[in-house]
Amino acid sequence: MTLNPIQHAQKQNDVFTIQYNQLIFSYLLAYKNKIKLNVRETFIFLTQTFVLIF
Repeated sequence: MTLNPIQHAQKQNDVFTIQYNQLIFSYLLAYKNKIKLNVRETFIFLTQTFVLIF
């Protein structure tokens, strides 16, 4: 089954949303567990977020 462009974009968007939510969830979980994120980990998180958005 081939997806038309709109369906394809929607599918890509769903994947993006899932990945982004997982990233945020894992970050909040780490924060909740009082894990002190060092500068490098925070930088990696921000970089990943930036890459996912753009």
